[in-house]
Amino acid sequence: MANIDWRRLEILIVEDNRYITALITTILRSVGARDIRNTVNGAGALSLLQERRVDIVLADYLMESMDGIEFTKAVRRNPDSVDPFLPIVMVTGFNDAGVIRRAIDAGVNTIVIKPVAPKTLLTHVARTLLMPRPFVRTKSFFGPTRRRPAPAPFRGPDRRKKPQED
Repeated sequence: MANIDWRRLEILIVEDNRYITALITTILRSVGARDIRNTVNGAGALSLLQERRVDIVLADYLMESMDGIEFTKAVRRNPDSVDPFLPIVMVTGFNDAGVIRRAIDAGVNTIVIKPVAPKTLLTHVARTLLMPRPFVRTKSFFGPTRRRPAPAPFRGPDRRKKPQED
């Protein structure tokens, strides 16, 4: 997280719960973020994106009018989208596989499950911005590849093995 100049980021929070918006805003401000905008649904976010560039969006899954899935699909697939590569972090209270699959299929970069822990949120935002995954386009999908890079091989002593006794 130290490699991000949080003060220069333009962040959009798309969330209909004022408490969650305030919580996320407080977390982001705690690391120096200044330019934080918010709207209560995907339609408002699309409108705001027409007027202003943002670096990353944190969008709720379930909202009235236009939810986070519809918003993500509009950003990724609409020919009028101002930035189909816009980083989108889905924030949701649902942790079941179906919801996560729908979010991934819509093209989100990553998912954070509520209740939001500051370290988790900041790590996901930082990883999304600092280690972007390549985008994939198929007939039915456009978004970041679903594959994560393989972890680097472990270099060091294997302490899990029990030492041999003489």
